[in-house]
Amino acid sequence: MRLERKATEQIDAIDTEVQELTTPSTADPILTGIAEAVNFPAWWAEPSIEDRLRLVNLLMEIHISRGKQGRQTL
Repeated sequence: MRLERKATEQIDAIDTEVQELTTPSTADPILTGIAEAVNFPAWWAEPSIEDRLRLVNLLMEIHISRGKQGRQTL
């Protein structure tokens, strides 16, 4: 019973977090628009370049690693 109660509490916490992340009032409007879009390529043609850039920044995390020092030989 104790494990079942703990699992239920964890599931409820996850459900609450998902609700908060997907609620239109807390979600970025551009993500809400995508969620409501039937056809993403058609949706992509509509927003400005600034909105497209904002979407890319919301969905991607870019890491640049240092390369090896010295010249590479072919």
